Amino acid sequence: MVRELQQKNQQTQVNMFVDLSFLAIGFGGSQSSDIYWDEASQRFITQRFTRESKGFSDVKMQAEFSEKGHRSSIVNNGETTTFNNAKGPIVDFNAITLQISEGLKLGKVDFEFFMQTSDDIAHYFFKVTGKDVIKTKFGEFEAFRVEQVKKSDRKFVAWFAPEIEYQLVKFHYKRKVLDIRGELTEHSITHF
Repeated sequence: MVRELQQKNQQTQVNMFVDLSFLAIGFGGSQSSDIYWDEASQRFITQRFTRESKGFSDVKMQAEFSEKGHRSSIVNNGETTTFNNAKGPIVDFNAITLQISEGLKLGKVDFEFFMQTSDDIAHYFFKVTGKDVIKTKFGEFEAFRVEQVKKSDRKFVAWFAPEIEYQLVKFHYKRKVLDIRGELTEHSITHF
């Protein structure tokens, strides 16, 4: 996993590239997200993202968000769909990781999000469940262990390291036959 963050004032661009394999089948993709910090709600809000993935399923998706994230317009493999959510802003995975990072800095332990998927809005909950020392290409880090909760059909655990601005450094996702582990192999944060 390669993750690049470029921050200027209240704007953040996140470029993420993932290259994985499962049962000798290679898959992966990329996502580029434009995200801004909304002072009133104290949240990272996705403005737009593009996603391409290849492997188990090929996806070419573009998303635009409006009304402070409460409305999204998705073009997925040429088909357009619009979503509305009065309960909270709809965000992408990159905004979720930024929000968890920000929350960890403030001592928060519970997180709730509405995430845009390729064909729906998913309601996710995460909880800080401890701290671990993890080994990475960059050395050992003490990292917060954050787990997805309220989903009995899967297990998702992510580690965020305070030493590198509370950024995501490792994850483990298990669901049915999938058992995927990822680790940060390159990292950059650019502040303008």
